Amino acid sequence: MQNKKSVWSTILLIATFLMLASIVVSVVTMIVSLPTIMERAKSIMMEEAGGKFDEATIELALEITKTGLIVGLVFAVIICGLEILGGFLFSLKGRWGVFCIVVGVLGVLFGIFDLTDLGNGQNTVGTILSTIFSFAVTVAFCLASIMHYIENKKLREEETI
Repeated sequence: MQNKKSVWSTILLIATFLMLASIVVSVVTMIVSLPTIMERAKSIMMEEAGGKFDEATIELALEITKTGLIVGLVFAVIICGLEILGGFLFSLKGRWGVFCIVVGVLGVLFGIFDLTDLGNGQNTVGTILSTIFSFAVTVAFCLASIMHYIENKKLREEETI
């Protein structure tokens, strides 16, 4: 099979590398901004509580929030790791094609949701650019997965004839 010579497998490989870079940047950004997020959460909790809760209750709520953020980040890294593994395996070995298509389509759907959320007026320029970049990479990943799958299917059919 001519898997490594395919234009679509090359596009898929590049998109997978960009996804890997994107997740690394996201994790580093989250780790660096966690103290700021927690301070903001504390100030919001204190404002909303209006003196109804003591310091221990607010600290407990902050620890639960922090744990939730970390668990969410770990879950996202695992899912992205599987997506990246699938992208590498499909682009280099022609395996995991259906998986890549499914996660690519789901990624595009979630990306559309992220793009519609940009209009809430509370995003920085960096967030907007990052979201658009991630969406473009996801669309490239999805399209390349579909086209490479079709390409591999045609090659398999020609080999059997």
